[in-house]
Order: sequence, then C-alpha cells, then structure tokens
Amino acid sequence: MPLPTIHQIVFVIAPLDRPLAARLTTPPPVFVPSISTVPLQYRITAPSLPSFARRDPVDLLAIISSKVNAVIKRLQAIFDRKDQLLDTPHDHRLALQRIGDRLEWILDNITENGTSWTRSQQQNIDWFCKEFGKVRFSGLGQNFERVVKALVELEHFGYLDWIVV
Repeated sequence: MPLPTIHQIVFVIAPLDRPLAARLTTPPPVFVPSISTVPLQYRITAPSLPSFARRDPVDLLAIISSKVNAVIKRLQAIFDRKDQLLDTPHDHRLALQRIGDRLEWILDNITENGTSWTRSQQQNIDWFCKEFGKVRFSGLGQNFERVVKALVELEHFGYLDWIVV
C-alpha cells in the first residue's frame, strides 16, 4: 500500500468540510451581550498625567552620559585636525583641552559620583551639551577658526567651571 502524501495527511487530520464548531475540541463560549446602564464615556476615566517633575536619577545620569558622549565625539573632530589646531592661538587650544578634560572627567565619575551632583550641576552639563550642539560643524575644514572661536566662547560661559581637573 503506498504511503499517503503530506496533503492527504493534512486533509485527514483536519477536514474542512465540517463547520468550525464541529471541528473545535471545546465549544466556543456563549456570547452574552451586556447592557450597560452607564454610557461608556462616563465609565472610562482619563489616565493620570505623568509627572515630569521627578525622574529617576539613574535615568537622568544615563541621558547626561549619552549627551556627553556625543559632545566628546564632535570635539574629537577638532582634535583630529592637528595641522589646523596648531595654527590656532595657544589660549584657544588650552580652552579646548579644558573642555575635553572636563567632559572626560564627567564620564569617568558619572557612575560613582553622579547621584551626588546637585541638580544645578546636572543642568549645567545639560546646558553645555545643548549649547555645544548649536555650534555648526558642517564644512569644518573651511570653518575651523569659526568653530574653535564658538567653542572657546562657550567654555568662557563657565558651565563646567565647577569641575576641577
């Protein structure tokens, strides 16, 4: 006797010529329409508004850490242009180095000491990163002096002066 094919086996296991209720092993539950006395719009309450006043400190530090990483990545583009960097004034190079050192210090200390930083210190880091993000790095080769000048001015605002390296 020849072996049945796959299609024959499937058809034998689940013949589709019977109605769905006859093919189910357990009958479906009986549908009972509910008649509500109160309209749906009065039964559903609005969700509570989220409170943005207090966030988890660990989440805040993770956000700050990612912002600082992005700033360091952009700052590295300045340091990678050594030939143009050597043509900038010495005090500008020192200001850029201070920015880099302070950002590295933040990354090194954020996991251990980040929760002990005050809210204003965290805001200063955040503001620095936002202001740094406003500096346009497009066409860095042609606009190198303008970008360096903007970063030096940003360093003079003193957002990160509370960090002593």
